[in-house]
Amino acid sequence: MLKSLSAPKKIKTNSYYNTKWFSNLLYMFNKKLAIELLKRGVDEADPYKAINSSFSIQNNNLSIKDHSINLGKISKISLISVGKASVPMAQAVSGRLEIDKGLILATEGSSDPDLDSIEFYKGSHPIPSKKNLEASKHILDLCEKIGKDEIVLLLISGGGSALLSYPAKDIPLSDLQKITDMLLNSSAGIRDINKVRKHISQLKGGKLAKVISPGKSISLILSDVVGDDLEAIASGPTTPDPTTYTMAKSSLLEQDLWHSSPKSIKNLILQGERGYREETVKEDLNNCLNIIIGNNRTAVEGVEKACVERGHDSLIISTQIEGEAKDVGYVHAAISKEIQDFGSPVAPPVIVLSGGELIVSGSSVSNKLGGPNREFVLGAATKIRNKKNVVIAAIDTDGIDGKGKSGAVATGNTVNLINKSPSYYFKKHNTQECFDNINSSIDLGETGTNVNDLRIMLIGE
Repeated sequence: MLKSLSAPKKIKTNSYYNTKWFSNLLYMFNKKLAIELLKRGVDEADPYKAINSSFSIQNNNLSIKDHSINLGKISKISLISVGKASVPMAQAVSGRLEIDKGLILATEGSSDPDLDSIEFYKGSHPIPSKKNLEASKHILDLCEKIGKDEIVLLLISGGGSALLSYPAKDIPLSDLQKITDMLLNSSAGIRDINKVRKHISQLKGGKLAKVISPGKSISLILSDVVGDDLEAIASGPTTPDPTTYTMAKSSLLEQDLWHSSPKSIKNLILQGERGYREETVKEDLNNCLNIIIGNNRTAVEGVEKACVERGHDSLIISTQIEGEAKDVGYVHAAISKEIQDFGSPVAPPVIVLSGGELIVSGSSVSNKLGGPNREFVLGAATKIRNKKNVVIAAIDTDGIDGKGKSGAVATGNTVNLINKSPSYYFKKHNTQECFDNINSSIDLGETGTNVNDLRIMLIGE
């Protein structure tokens, strides 16, 4: 039972100072508890752990989950690791398997693991830079040399779409950067964003698999996409793509971005619609095996395990929640009030968990300190104002919520403490300032993993 959310009856809180002291103590205790539980979720989605738990070698057979590969029939194994978790994933594999040649493409804050036979590159995220293109070209060159009896072990994690960027011919880097920024600042979901990305790339939408052929690829995937859609994760470099140039154009039209898109990109999409450009891969890719080794559910269930160990009742409401961050915050606040006021769908005290991926429409990822998890928390805070014994917190599991810190925590008193109205922070999309001012930001630093958002509500009686 989550007794800590209710004041112990033996403590007298009838004076103003005792009441304020106890309220502050209770908040600090439950803020600490919320952050500890969120950290446990991140730890459960650790990429090194994910590789080790799904990967084994015995009698010259490589076993990954339910799949087995006879290494005796393989002449060479190459490794390509791309994403926010690329370094620990590569370290885990290289510690278990002899790699002939490889390449790691990581985010800017990553440290060189200094692994034998494996080159190390850094790229920018979420807007691709020249570094991304140069490293992606090296990946393309490596894959073009893969022979029939060779395997490429492809390790994919969050951020792969931005890092693995090699645009189609006639699209300059500046145009790729512009369209990426436009899409990320729209209300488009990741699937609509990737419809465009795949059709302006030489690697996405199954195209990397075609380059690797006649060799084989095995992709070990730490999913950062709600529902684990293979064709959406890192824009599906080794997965058939059901989308078309027409669908990419429709995504831009729906976001009112078509007319303002760079000319080179509009020309390419129009040429593709008329059949003058090769489509993304539609046929089955028999040379590819794609395996999910960790996802948002992994992290959320990690928090649930920690709750059980501590003796707290818990409930997972969903790991597939998407939508506008502050609106989802309103809904979570309503759920917390329903639980506390009416004991439905579960009686308090209880810890409620959810995951997924939220968006913030109209924000600029390039110059605002804030992100969807903090807008979620502020949205929830506005609806639990003056509610007692409710703590709501959220983080991005990669440790960076949009831009800046990892997330935030709020109580029924949060809105009373901030020095400007919530609408000000929503309009400016600078929620880090909001929560920093009241010492309610969560800063885990870069975690080396990315399995979307993690949310928690501590609801007392």
